[in-house]
Amino acid sequence: AICDSLGLNPLGLLASGALIITLPGSEASKLLGFLQQAGIKASIIGKVVKAEEGLKMLTTTGTQDLPQFERDELARFLDSQVID
Repeated sequence: AICDSLGLNPLGLLASGALIITLPGSEASKLLGFLQQAGIKASIIGKVVKAEEGLKMLTTTGTQDLPQFERDELARFLDSQVID
């Protein structure tokens, strides 16, 4: 709701505290189990594909191109605000 009201795309916000791990798909479930047993919230969010397939995301309406951002959305928004 906050992003909508400010015109921000949440996919372009900084992900402070986030960790993305890449490893062979055959090992993903095992690592996920270890992390969850240690009380670390984790989930499988994607897979690595050939570069020519591009960056995609699966949504409730189908597969879409993942947007690319030149800079963080919040920084862009703050720079656009006029301070008197």
